[in-house]
Amino acid sequence: MSKHTPGPWVIHPTFAQIDAGPIINGKLTPVCKMLWPTDLRSEEETMVNAELIASLPELVKQNAQMLEALEEFCARVDAGEVRSKRTYAKFKGLIRAAKGEA
Repeated sequence: MSKHTPGPWVIHPTFAQIDAGPIINGKLTPVCKMLWPTDLRSEEETMVNAELIASLPELVKQNAQMLEALEEFCARVDAGEVRSKRTYAKFKGLIRAAKGEA
């Protein structure tokens, strides 16, 4: 996976955009622009979308931690330390899918 703009990402208080911190030379770094609300998308939906986008760096970090824990669990099953074959098979599939191997 390529590197993304480091977080934290925040919703700009004035413009319809997501910015990355920290502030450099008094400015945040723009990450993406949001579409303004329309008759097809309310202001509330636009804000929820912005919040979701702004949370992505943290979600990526948490996903990497989850994958590491799942890989450790699967290694323990492979070593015979854990015997949950059904959960093991599910986790192995999730790991492959998350890595784009499925």
